[in-house]
Amino acid sequence: MRKSDISASVSGRNGTAGPVVLLRPRSTRIPSFSAPPAEDDDEDESGSGVAEERREETNEQTKFTLQAEVLFGKNSSKLNKKVNSRIADIAAEINKQKASEVSVYGFTDNLGSYENGKRLSQERAEAVHKILLKSLKDSSLKFNIRGYSEDFPIADNSTEDGRAQNRRVEISFQRAD
Repeated sequence: MRKSDISASVSGRNGTAGPVVLLRPRSTRIPSFSAPPAEDDDEDESGSGVAEERREETNEQTKFTLQAEVLFGKNSSKLNKKVNSRIADIAAEINKQKASEVSVYGFTDNLGSYENGKRLSQERAEAVHKILLKSLKDSSLKFNIRGYSEDFPIADNSTEDGRAQNRRVEISFQRAD
């Protein structure tokens, strides 16, 4: 057991006490991939080429975070076709986990109007959802698709690196028991 784990004792169904171990969420970095921009796409504003993907797992959930610069051109919801196989890989994980509900959330930075960010983040979430559907085995899956604009930033919007991190699409689903 790691020192960062937390133990507690609780009463079980039959009145006996037993140990409970609460683990911190495990975050795993997946090697970055970078797809070249589509012909009509501009470079990202910083030229930093942020091409990052994260996979986070807890005991209950798996979440993939894909940076928008990898998926879309600047201020666009048109998916770069080079990332379709990566989204299909995520769909394979959803199939493997036998998820019954999947959330696809789009986010933008705080540049431009809130309304434009809301529209763009929704369109991006829907574009990823459309590709996911092509690779999923279970047609009865329930989807939550939302665009959150600049709400729920994960980094500081006052820097380009922070804004690049905030431009993302998250795909999450419950883990199998």
